[in-house]
Order: sequence, then C-alpha cells, then structure tokens
Amino acid sequence: AEQSVLGSILIDGNSITKVAGFLKPDHFYGEANKTIYKTLLELHKKGRDIDIVTAQEKLRSTGSLKKTGGAGYLTELINITPTSSHV
Repeated sequence: AEQSVLGSILIDGNSITKVAGFLKPDHFYGEANKTIYKTLLELHKKGRDIDIVTAQEKLRSTGSLKKTGGAGYLTELINITPTSSHV
C-alpha cells in the first residue's frame, strides 16, 4: 500500500493533494518510504513540481537518496503502480 501511494504521487505529482491533508510521514512503516513521502510533501509545500527527477534531486541534496534505495527504488515505485488513481 505504501508503495502504491508513493508510486501514484511520482506518476502524477498533483495526486499528492488528495492525501497531503491527512497522510503523515509517520503513517509509513518503512523508513525509506517514510523519508520519500516526507520529501514529496516538502516539494509540495514549496510549490515545486513532483516527479521522479525532482524527488531524486531533493533526496540527493539531503543525503537520503542511497538510504532510500536510490534512483532504482524510485523507478520501481513507478513501475509497480499501474496508475495514479491508487493514491
């Protein structure tokens, strides 16, 4: 479920608006997923576009990219999520 939420947001950055009001980083069990969601929320709050490139850049700038599985894991999140409606 966590991966579907993250994959949906990475596919369609605007889908974060459907969950940002109630879904918090602490709701995520996996530390990597928690960090990725927190990063996506930060991008959203700053009005930045959300996609795999901006997420990867933000994670890299905070030193979290390798700890969260790298670009490969972000790609996997997108690949296992067939549509952003799974947010």
